[in-house]
Amino acid sequence: MQLRNTLLLGGMLSAALATAAYADSQITLIHTGDFHGHLTPRPNLRSNADYPGQMIGGLARIAAEIKNIQAGKGGAGNTLVLHTGDTIQGSGEALYTRGQAIVDVVDMLGIDGYTPGNWDFVYGPERFKELFATQLNPNLPTLPEQTEGRVVAPPFGTRWGGIVSNLYISSANPSAPKDPGAVGTAQDTNVSQAEYDAYAQWYTKNGQRVLPPYAVRIVNGVKIGLLGCTTSRGPQVVGKWVTTGLEFTDCSVEAPLFAEHLRTKEGVDVVVMLAEIEIGRNIQLIKNKIVKPEQHIDVILNADMHEEVLQPIEVIDAVGNKTWIIESGQDGALIGEITLTVNAGVVTKMAHVPHRIDDRIVEDVAVANKVAQVRAPFNEGFDATIPCNANSPYWNSFTQSTCLNGPLSEVVGNTDVALHRSNYSSENMAAAIEGSSHDFIADAIRWWAKSDLATVRGFRYGTHVAPGPITRNDLFHFVPIGPRVGKASRISANQLRNQVDNSSLAVFSSRPSGVITPRPNYNNAVYAPGGLKAGQSPGAGLTALGAAGNSLGWGGGWLFAYSADGFHMNFDPYFTPSWQQIKANGAAGSGIDLGANTLTATPPSDTSRARSLTVTMLCKDLPPAEIASRACNVADTTTRYSTTITTASDGSYVGSWKANYTNGQVKAFNPAISGYTNNTRSDAAATDATTACNLVSGSYVNNTCGYTPYLLNPDGWQYLRGTPNQPDTAFTVNQHFKAPLFTVAGYWYMQSPNTINNCNNCYPMGLNTTVGDANSAYLLPVNVLEDGSAALDANGNPLFERNDFGAVKMDAANKPTLLGAPIDLTVIIEKYLAHLGGTVTASALPLNRIGLVNALPDSTGTLGFPTMQPLCGTIGQNPTLTNGCPQ
Repeated sequence: MQLRNTLLLGGMLSAALATAAYADSQITLIHTGDFHGHLTPRPNLRSNADYPGQMIGGLARIAAEIKNIQAGKGGAGNTLVLHTGDTIQGSGEALYTRGQAIVDVVDMLGIDGYTPGNWDFVYGPERFKELFATQLNPNLPTLPEQTEGRVVAPPFGTRWGGIVSNLYISSANPSAPKDPGAVGTAQDTNVSQAEYDAYAQWYTKNGQRVLPPYAVRIVNGVKIGLLGCTTSRGPQVVGKWVTTGLEFTDCSVEAPLFAEHLRTKEGVDVVVMLAEIEIGRNIQLIKNKIVKPEQHIDVILNADMHEEVLQPIEVIDAVGNKTWIIESGQDGALIGEITLTVNAGVVTKMAHVPHRIDDRIVEDVAVANKVAQVRAPFNEGFDATIPCNANSPYWNSFTQSTCLNGPLSEVVGNTDVALHRSNYSSENMAAAIEGSSHDFIADAIRWWAKSDLATVRGFRYGTHVAPGPITRNDLFHFVPIGPRVGKASRISANQLRNQVDNSSLAVFSSRPSGVITPRPNYNNAVYAPGGLKAGQSPGAGLTALGAAGNSLGWGGGWLFAYSADGFHMNFDPYFTPSWQQIKANGAAGSGIDLGANTLTATPPSDTSRARSLTVTMLCKDLPPAEIASRACNVADTTTRYSTTITTASDGSYVGSWKANYTNGQVKAFNPAISGYTNNTRSDAAATDATTACNLVSGSYVNNTCGYTPYLLNPDGWQYLRGTPNQPDTAFTVNQHFKAPLFTVAGYWYMQSPNTINNCNNCYPMGLNTTVGDANSAYLLPVNVLEDGSAALDANGNPLFERNDFGAVKMDAANKPTLLGAPIDLTVIIEKYLAHLGGTVTASALPLNRIGLVNALPDSTGTLGFPTMQPLCGTIGQNPTLTNGCPQ
């Protein structure tokens, strides 16, 4: 009898649920995303601040507002709390606990579904699995097995109900294709669409997933399918080494597959995709990949770009169904409340209410106490007596040699300038172009490394620091990834200009999921001697015309930030340079032939988005025509002269920078290359190679014995390139923009020693192969000496460890060893603040380094709200037309 009653009761409940599903029902989704390690509120320095001094975010206020929303909906049972994107990176507390500090607090928010962002992999795959893929309930079944694209109903025992359909364990199967983007980065690797499609399809069919691809929830009688898609890129600022053993696809195969599975096999009424695949790519996915009614995705709750989508972005798929896309800002500044009305398995109405999280909300006491608890060891509980080693709670897991040097709450300086990067695209210093915080960091790097240039990847995480005190944790909010500073011996103006073009292609691509654009090597590491594609044509196998897009899609971030004395450029976000327009190995006259040696060949057409690119330089480094016209002294090591490298019209090189060299051109003497001895020169009139140094010689300008020239052959300068720190093959430079002129600095990690902050164009060049010589090619970290100064000599060259005979000591990897100890970038910034007298002033931080030739689009009129990023790109589009997409 008891069993019969149970069956009857079960049948009645099933009938009731079925009836409810076909009546008007409402469900509410509460969306949070991109916390980026922020535990406590921060200032709101955007133009949308509701009142002066507004403080936004804070997990205790987020918890309180979630409960307020749930109470208005009749209780938590009528809602789903869904979280997307980067959570465990972005603060000192997160760094020094490898994410645990914020995870312990977010555990209290009652999250029902979660998809990771790229920064959630920053502590490595094992840490990711430990936090998010471990079964929290040992009584639950193991993760589902996949069979030809289908999975059994997934368990709900992983933290926050984590799901992601396009994240796989790297397969040991010899037939498994390699990730086409794993060689180098999206900035320097040419991949055909066919290669990438084959990779994605193989893993979709055969791959072992780290988390379930989807989950099913029932709320108020409505069956909801949650589908997870993470970004196709890992945290590129750090390097691909942090995702070793993991494979990411772009979800263009998985999203329609599992949306259809949820509707046809699981019988869901609503499909909600939790995504971190960039808004532009979401739009393209819906418009191009959803081709059947059963693949319809109702709502995409997105993260990654930090946009505050105040009104849902509506996209119509190929079969006429509507998808809403919503993103809820960053740092906990916004919560999205999305209420869906469902009838007969169809969403008939949607209402979206964005909730600003600010100091008008009373904090949840329990969460506030937990925040205080996880922060205490790094603030009032900081113990300076703990030895700095791997057992220390303050151990930096990235440098693996440094520790936190004081409380995170300690004031380390002041600023007169608001430090942030968050302006809308229609505003001055749009975030996609430039930010005061990034300029400040780049300046600190250049100061420490004594370099001509510094470059910082345009990451989107980072706090707001209002004029006033700067705390140590503010620095960790800006740079929470534990890097050191590295320096490359020399790069050319060619490398600098093409760094702008390569990186901006990824930022402003208007085809985030199209055919890849051929890219010449421009001294990029992949195609250089010792690189994985050395000797290959960068355009090999690419039959499609280059377009402003690539198969790896939108590359993330904003424009790189640059620091150099007198640096300025005007940037055209709509322009497609000639080498990004043409067919690989195209005929002469059609653009750059990618099969040619781009270091030495003169392309028939060579344009750039970087217009009027200007820096100041010493006399000796100027082009020959400018040395002559200024009548400057090449021996003067103090006076700097402004020089404009590219034209204002199309970014090609100005005449003095692209002119060919001739016999007699002045350049520093180097016996290892010239073959001359005794610091002497030779010319056509000399009787031998030991002619005495003359103060004036007919073909030389301001020739002094302190700057002894050697005769160049008609082809120009000789220089070397090769793997960093191990230069080899000699090349000839016949034009000034190809010459090794600038030292450059940026992020550096010992796990990826051949690059600085993913600037693959910052590939070092030198004048000889002698390790330790001031003119050799190197890419090395800049250590700190015991007196607190940088381990550099007066000329900015690294200080090497040497044996009793003066020879440079080499390590087991045949790399030179350096004097000094590793130093974290945040400590370098503290030192820079001290160098500035403790305060960042307007004169010490010149802004507006990058101007715009054509303004970025203002999405307000199209979407109803402003954005930071042109959501559908700009390159190749008409700058006079509205570019709000999505239709």
